[in-house]
Amino acid sequence: MNTLTLDLGRARATFNTGSDLTHHAGAQPMAYRRGQPHGDHPLVAVRGADGVLRQGLLDTGSTAIGLGALTATDWTALTGDAPLARTPGVSTFSAHSWGRDLTCYRTVAAGSVHIGAGQPQAVQVTHCPDLGFKPNNPSSA
Repeated sequence: MNTLTLDLGRARATFNTGSDLTHHAGAQPMAYRRGQPHGDHPLVAVRGADGVLRQGLLDTGSTAIGLGALTATDWTALTGDAPLARTPGVSTFSAHSWGRDLTCYRTVAAGSVHIGAGQPQAVQVTHCPDLGFKPNNPSSA
């Protein structure tokens, strides 16, 4: 296991071989999947109010994305069945990703969400249906 440290507040990233952060209570493990043809994807373990463990996209390239639901099923579970449409509780925005403009949706998660082994928290969830990266897809690994 290696360590990629993201300091978003200072806009810095460092990489070290070995695990530098095992003694830090706030450090969370994440998978870093190669995407074909659309870049790399940091994935974190997410457990919503339904108790199901799933992967979430931690988009370090866009402050608009935050915690991304990878599938429409994940969006439904994390948001309590919020529609993928602009409504009073769901906002839309456009994200430029790898030469394409994507329509994305954002709302507050239904209930608390655990990210990794962290404490439950209220989070904004986003979903971009045409992102191109799909979990457990050999062509995007």
